[in-house]
Amino acid sequence: MNSEHKTGLKERLVEAVYDMIVEVGAENIRVRDLSRRVGCSVSALYKHFDSLDYLLGLASLRFLQPYIEELRENLQRMENVIQGEIDAWKLFNKYAFQYPYLFLTLFWSNREDFMESVLQEYFEMYPLAVKGEEPALFYSSIFSGSIEERDFIWFRRAAAEGWLRYDDARYVSQVNCLIARGMLHQHLYDYRDPAVYESAVARCNDLIEKNIRMYLI
Repeated sequence: MNSEHKTGLKERLVEAVYDMIVEVGAENIRVRDLSRRVGCSVSALYKHFDSLDYLLGLASLRFLQPYIEELRENLQRMENVIQGEIDAWKLFNKYAFQYPYLFLTLFWSNREDFMESVLQEYFEMYPLAVKGEEPALFYSSIFSGSIEERDFIWFRRAAAEGWLRYDDARYVSQVNCLIARGMLHQHLYDYRDPAVYESAVARCNDLIEKNIRMYLI
């Protein structure tokens, strides 16, 4: 029986992509290599998924699990909204520079509803993942909308608390995202060097914190 007609092809593709991310890095995955590994045709792959990036997005959600757990802990012990935002960016950078291609795909997709669509399909494919302490609702609540919009929500709250001016809140969030996105692109192919990873994280943290503190009242 031809493997592309077997049940569970979508799941097998997601599992294969996850394994290949670990083995060779997301930036090195090619559609033909993936289809050959799973034993299906390229056309069969595209019958299930619109693009390789979408498939990468589905497989990438596993890599977000430790990030999600630490983010929740940070929110619970947050001192104030500004320090909470600085700590949130430091945590984001800690994981993003481990998997720059994945984080760029997930958080800066050209498709506006990319994250919401990936989340919905992921929890349809793996319904057991919604049980327990990490429900789909929690994921959806912290990943709804664009990363810039989510960052702006924090700074709008900070402005309401008197930390900075409302007029500056949008600008700060835009610059934060430009810094992170630009540096992730810069280190797409050298991040596996531990020294590069550490220096990139430290530099990105420093730039974002300076940007934030520059506009505090």
